[in-house]
Amino acid sequence: MILATLASICNGFVYAYTYSQLDIGYLGGGNIIHAGYLTIMGNLAGNAIFVCAAVFILRNKELIKVILRLKK
Repeated sequence: MILATLASICNGFVYAYTYSQLDIGYLGGGNIIHAGYLTIMGNLAGNAIFVCAAVFILRNKELIKVILRLKK
């Protein structure tokens, strides 16, 4: 989780800076920080969803097996 958090922070600001430097959007000085923050929050939410899903699957292996048997 620590590595995912650090990667989210780096990705957020690198994405916002690159986006503004390539003139893809209209990001001024204040908007770069805001866009970076929004990207970081999105990355953290995505990481949290993935980790929660992985924990749920690993803790409920028997439930997953039953569901797979019912599909057949």
